[in-house]
Amino acid sequence: MKEWIVLQGWPLYLMLGMTGLGLLGSILSRIFYGRLAREAQLCGTSDYPMLHYIRQKYSSYYKLGMRPGNAEALVKRYLALHRVGPLALYSWNEAGNFMMGAVMLTGLIRGIYRFQTTMQTGPALMDIGIGLVLALGLRLTGKIFSVERLQVITLNAICDYLENYLKSKLDGEYGYGPQTETPDHYARALKETAASRTKPGLRPTTVRRMPAERLETVDSTVDAKIVEDVLKEFLG
Repeated sequence: MKEWIVLQGWPLYLMLGMTGLGLLGSILSRIFYGRLAREAQLCGTSDYPMLHYIRQKYSSYYKLGMRPGNAEALVKRYLALHRVGPLALYSWNEAGNFMMGAVMLTGLIRGIYRFQTTMQTGPALMDIGIGLVLALGLRLTGKIFSVERLQVITLNAICDYLENYLKSKLDGEYGYGPQTETPDHYARALKETAASRTKPGLRPTTVRRMPAERLETVDSTVDAKIVEDVLKEFLG
């Protein structure tokens, strides 16, 4: 049975299928991270669910009399938990590496089995070589579609918003420091941001922004679920 499977070429089809899945994982990872990086550039106005939750979670600390000391830890936590489809966001990037190892292992096993059954090194080396070539292709694709830069952009953009804008705003609102900006300044900034959508080359049109009215409502109210989460973490 094993010999029939090998002779029919099913291991080769299996390796090609795993290579295709690895390529798909790398491409989807690049798409998902690219979208998230674009949304993170306008973290304060994006209605991306995870970014909205991070904003509200950060604000909830102040509303409960706490002051978060490490915004980066908060962001990394929810980036690690973030799911896109059936997998975590990080898992899509690791799919290519997993399939690369599986392809190499399959080619090695097929080559060893053919050598044991035929005692010929040529076909065995060819099978191992095919596995190595396919794995190398996945490796190069992973480098081309590398998401490491997008991961850094996303993390830095969210932390920059939390620590350099939202923190100062909440400090002023909750008495931790002087409020240096007035509501008129924020309203004018929102109008300028909305107007910039029509100017080419500034921001991709795919980045969503919340209207000023909705933004004001969202930022002034903490979801009950988020407050409950905070209380469970610190008081539970």
